[in-house]
Amino acid sequence: MHLILLILIGFFLYRAIVEMFGTAYNDNRGSHGYWSGMQYDFQSALLSLIAYMMKADGHARKVELEFVRPQLIRIFGEDRARYALLQLRELLKNNIDFYQVSQVINRSLDEQSKCTILSILYGIAMADGVLSNEEWQMLLRITEYIGLSRRDLETIRMMYGNSENASSYNSDETNESPYKIIGVSENASNEDIKRAYRTLVKKFHPDMQTDLSKEAQEDAQKRFVKIQQAYEKICSLRGIK
Repeated sequence: MHLILLILIGFFLYRAIVEMFGTAYNDNRGSHGYWSGMQYDFQSALLSLIAYMMKADGHARKVELEFVRPQLIRIFGEDRARYALLQLRELLKNNIDFYQVSQVINRSLDEQSKCTILSILYGIAMADGVLSNEEWQMLLRITEYIGLSRRDLETIRMMYGNSENASSYNSDETNESPYKIIGVSENASNEDIKRAYRTLVKKFHPDMQTDLSKEAQEDAQKRFVKIQQAYEKICSLRGIK
């Protein structure tokens, strides 16, 4: 009986010591520890990256917030956009550790959600009709950090339209051949082409984008047509059935 009592006392003492030092460790593990347990939903991830883009020059101007507001309405709809705007305002008040935020997004979201977010960010950057080199480099950085490839960003660029402004610093990719839209070389096998198309469907099909408003899903559908047309053209040229 005494032995059992001593074992129980020892166990509880051990637990108390572990909790005491464990708490001290958690309190002093810094920002890495803070971010390591976080998870993001689609909206929080998108708004965090919008805030990062707005603060890239050191501060977010009121005019930028007014510019983003109609974009949020188009993305989420009127009711949800009001909450999203409040959430964005709160994010802009704080320092944004882009690397840590992007790692949380990379861990929290699936590939389809990340592609949707990148597509929306591209659309916001292009909303004024011009995609500057600075904006392009920022999008490239976001692409890499959230675990996507440059090919994904190039696909999005072509879905929006390969405008001169969006391509001037990217001249090696300016030819909108159907093969480049699908993301394969002209020497690719039929099976490789089919596989690449199926991958794009999984990443960019509007039916996958359930977090968006009906209007935004219709926009995505119009952009996705470009991928479908490219694949159909390749199939016609090669006699793929």
